[in-house]
Amino acid sequence: NTLECLRSIVKSMQQFGLAPDPKFAETVRLTSVELNDESQPVLSDALVQAAAEFLKSEAVKSFMTTHRNQFWILDAHPYYFNHMSRIAPRPYEYADEDFIFARVKTSGVVQTTIEVPNSFNPALRHRVINYEMIDVAGQRSERRKWIQYFDNVDAITFVVNLAGYATRMFEDDHTLRMNDELSLFKQVVGNPIFKDNHIFLVLN
Repeated sequence: NTLECLRSIVKSMQQFGLAPDPKFAETVRLTSVELNDESQPVLSDALVQAAAEFLKSEAVKSFMTTHRNQFWILDAHPYYFNHMSRIAPRPYEYADEDFIFARVKTSGVVQTTIEVPNSFNPALRHRVINYEMIDVAGQRSERRKWIQYFDNVDAITFVVNLAGYATRMFEDDHTLRMNDELSLFKQVVGNPIFKDNHIFLVLN
């Protein structure tokens, strides 16, 4: 996540014609390197040191202030940057907060069965009700897979990230996430397949 955010800043600065200061050439080089050897740390000591200086520079601070809402970057990037020196060393010693701020791109569909005691019928309290929950990935490239799960749906929970009002999509730097989610929500609500279903909107 840390390296991904660093790359996003470097790439976006270049796209906006704001090339990083030449003295940060090493940071740019290190963030562009693809490390395929899993035995080697992704965040090397050299990168952590170079990135720390890069992020403290006035050019980067100004860029993040004026252009933050015009390119994609993970919401938790301040956490990653503040903890680079702790995250980088191997063996890695995690903190509980790392699990909260870690982000993994979801792909495909995850099905989970939830067993709930039957509280509706006293005579059947010894039985459980099985709820089948299907979690579909929200990326544009994954949405075409949704159609096969639309049959026999009792309810839909539509989750919206409130931070999306001012952040860009991963797939499209020109589209605000909130606008995309609003458009998608209208499509779901307006789909005749779901005219008899309950739809829950969760603002996260």
